Amino acid sequence: EEERKKKELEEHAKKLVQELDTLVGAAETGAEQLKETARPLEDNTELSVTDVERTAQAVEDAGAEAKARTKACTDFILMRGPEMKDPGPAIPGQPSETKQALARLLQRINECTRTTETAVMTARGKKNTAVRRAAARDKTKEMEAIFEKYDKDCDDMLSKKEVVAYSKGEFKFNVPEETLTRVWRNMVEDGCRGVHIDQFQWLRVAIGTARERERDIKRRAEREEKESVLTDMKADLLGRVREAAKAVDEADQDVSKAEKQVQPLQVKAKTMPAPSMVALADETDEVIKEAKTSVAEARKQIDALSEGIDERFVKDLKTFLGTEAKQLEIRMGRMDGRLSRATNLSTRFREQAGKKRGAELEKLRIGAFKVIRYNQRLKNLSKEGLFSEFDRGSDGEIDEEEFVAFFEGAEKELKDLDFRESRPDDVDVAPEDGSKAGESDQAEPKSDEANGNGGDSGEAAADGSSPSMPKAREPAPAEVVELPEEALRRLFPGFLDEGCDKLSKEAFLRLVRLYHKVVKETAMTDNKNIKDSKTLRRLELNEVVEVLEGPLREDTADVMRVRCRAMRDDMEGWATVAGNQGTIFLREGGSLFKVVKETILTESFGLGGDKEATRKLKDTTRKVKEGEVLEVYEWPKKEETSGLTRMKCKVKSDGAVGWLTTMGNQGAVFAELL
Repeated sequence: EEERKKKELEEHAKKLVQELDTLVGAAETGAEQLKETARPLEDNTELSVTDVERTAQAVEDAGAEAKARTKACTDFILMRGPEMKDPGPAIPGQPSETKQALARLLQRINECTRTTETAVMTARGKKNTAVRRAAARDKTKEMEAIFEKYDKDCDDMLSKKEVVAYSKGEFKFNVPEETLTRVWRNMVEDGCRGVHIDQFQWLRVAIGTARERERDIKRRAEREEKESVLTDMKADLLGRVREAAKAVDEADQDVSKAEKQVQPLQVKAKTMPAPSMVALADETDEVIKEAKTSVAEARKQIDALSEGIDERFVKDLKTFLGTEAKQLEIRMGRMDGRLSRATNLSTRFREQAGKKRGAELEKLRIGAFKVIRYNQRLKNLSKEGLFSEFDRGSDGEIDEEEFVAFFEGAEKELKDLDFRESRPDDVDVAPEDGSKAGESDQAEPKSDEANGNGGDSGEAAADGSSPSMPKAREPAPAEVVELPEEALRRLFPGFLDEGCDKLSKEAFLRLVRLYHKVVKETAMTDNKNIKDSKTLRRLELNEVVEVLEGPLREDTADVMRVRCRAMRDDMEGWATVAGNQGTIFLREGGSLFKVVKETILTESFGLGGDKEATRKLKDTTRKVKEGEVLEVYEWPKKEETSGLTRMKCKVKSDGAVGWLTTMGNQGAVFAELL
């Protein structure tokens, strides 16, 4: 059994060796075919370049095929090698026939591999040589064809006439006689009539050399001409650069002048009056404007340096111009920064002038109103009567001259109109329940301490004051209000409505309207004299009242009283401004509101219409932003259709006048009292 298995294995191994032998034979055939394919590249065969490329590609394909066949042999060995092992030698001590055959096959496979690699590498090297050889042959044939083309007499030589024709036809070049003479001396043998084809390449070189020499002469002339033109253009550019430099120098001087102008502005802003500051700001802006104009002119000249340059020389002159103008550009860049700083300082100074002017105008306004109210009280004038004092032309309007004239004739030394040398001997008080003084039970009068009024006796009964006799007082010193004509003329435009040059009666009455704000709760009574008064109601904190008369001194308690109308419910009565111990109940103010939620300013009081109409209204009217301050023209009142509380006002920031919602119909607050 063991012998049988051994014999079967040996037979199987021989069969595999025979299969491998077949594969090796195919690989050897492929290697031979590769060598045959590459043979034309080795035999110096006169192949064209195209033929060489085609043959080289065929070699590559044959090489790939031969390598594939060799690889099939090695793959077979790797896969079936264990099965081809010799099961044991027939004769002990000697290799078996199968093992010997396998060794020979391995040698043949290695030989195929070497042959294939050598053939492919050799063919690649031969290809380059064959390509050069084929190109040289093609070039020679081309030259022979050209030679034959110009050899009109077919004598295998080119005469001088034929050489001239060849040069013109192939090179577009007229051969100089000097070159022809040199060619004939060096290339044409004695007794010959022209240049033989063997010398044709040298003839080409000689003609090419002559052509390049002539081109060199032309290029040199062009270069010299260009350099001459560039020299002239550079000289012209230098002149223009110098002119631009003068403009830059002038601009630099103007900028320095502007810097000198703005240098002391911050110091002057501390002491200079607003009108002078505005005039100086205008003067400074004019100096800066001149400097900016000079800088712009200098910039224009610098930018114009490259204009008008021939396009052929732009590249050559660009570097030159950049170098020459570089310092000018640097100076211009610095001037831009200097001008910007000067402009910022001037703008800041103008802003300071505006603030100071506003403060000065406010001081003038306060002084003017003091004079107006003093003279109104001095002459016991109503508001309409006061208007007539201004409106000397009786045309229903006050112009600037009438405005100034009033103050020229008005009393500007403000004396204490409430001073009296004698006082009443006794003082009664009005009780809180509204009964007449003397009718109430006042066995024990109340002091301000008991009523929380800090000891003042200006609010007795009605206002928590003490009924005791006040101490005698000295008259308040007189106050002299200075209102120069120039200041009045500056003040007048601020009282005018937008677009008006005269002050209407309506606007005047609105201006002289005086509001007080309740800063400490007090009583509103029906009479100036506390002893004869009844309490109408309490004025609550932050309420606003319009002063209709006064302030007048109430002698029994030595307090200042005003007749006023409460803006909340239009109730009129008398209220105490300040107690006789300094407690303040009413303070001037209450005509200004502050926007706390963005809303809109409209032309009319009503806001009727559907939601779409309201939306369009919001899109077309002026928006009033949070934080803006409003001056009251007509006090807030409810618009019945929409349920909104609205007032007529002027926006302080830009003078826009219109109606604005102060409170929505759901309680949302849009503007509140300052």
